[in-house]
Amino acid sequence: MTPFFYFVLALQLLSAAATIGLVLLQQGKGADAGAAVAGAAAPTASTLLSRVTTGCAVTFLMLTLALGWLSPAAVAAAPAATSTLTQQQEASDAR
Repeated sequence: MTPFFYFVLALQLLSAAATIGLVLLQQGKGADAGAAVAGAAAPTASTLLSRVTTGCAVTFLMLTLALGWLSPAAVAAAPAATSTLTQQQEASDAR
């Protein structure tokens, strides 16, 4: 495994922890009605938090896909899967 793989893995772990933390910081939908009566903070804070959470979640997804692509097991399995498929096609053609 290359150092780049470990770098992407570390970024994925950080984005996962950030996403979990940001989701836990958000208010539920029922909290809005009570906050409106009590005169809570401006809605821009919740909008910003929602956008940052979405950004972390998208980052986590992209890093997960990158790790799947960079994974040594995926790289090693690709030629084997291709050769197995080729063997199956040849056997089918021989019949």
